[in-house]
Amino acid sequence: NGAKSWQLNWYDDRELELNPLANGGGSQEVTMVGIADYQRTANYNPLPPVITKLRTGTSKDFYLVFNRATGANAQNDEADNLVTLVEANNPIPQTVSSLKWYGGQGSNYIISNFANSGDDLIIDVLQIKNNGNDPGNDPWTAKVRFTLDTCTQNSDCDDGNACNGAETCSAGKCSPGTPL
Repeated sequence: NGAKSWQLNWYDDRELELNPLANGGGSQEVTMVGIADYQRTANYNPLPPVITKLRTGTSKDFYLVFNRATGANAQNDEADNLVTLVEANNPIPQTVSSLKWYGGQGSNYIISNFANSGDDLIIDVLQIKNNGNDPGNDPWTAKVRFTLDTCTQNSDCDDGNACNGAETCSAGKCSPGTPL
């Protein structure tokens, strides 16, 4: 649970806090590792985040982790090797958190009216990089893109996946394409 790990500062040197609203509607990409690979990546430069917090400035924030099913997480009950999204109330100490979504490569989730901004935040899992289970291999990673659903032209909406159709921009909002 990303919110609980954040609260306990277990991985405080690998926490990444993003404010999608400060980005002016553009996209941000993050490549994360699972907690089981925290030690394996201690010498990486830059250090890959284990937890990504999406700050809203409201009474709720969101936390993403890559739920890599190995080591201490080998016996997960759900969401093995998937990106998970948890929502938690603020302030975080002694708060309730809830699992909102989990998804693998090619999946996405939309947080409607992100931070009461009127814009949706789209979370796309671009890649789950499987490097096998050999400890000598690089760790698995999850590459995630966060996009505030504001646009000025069609190219602002392009998710890079031709199979789900050409996205379009209308009145500052992205609309999905028609799947092929």
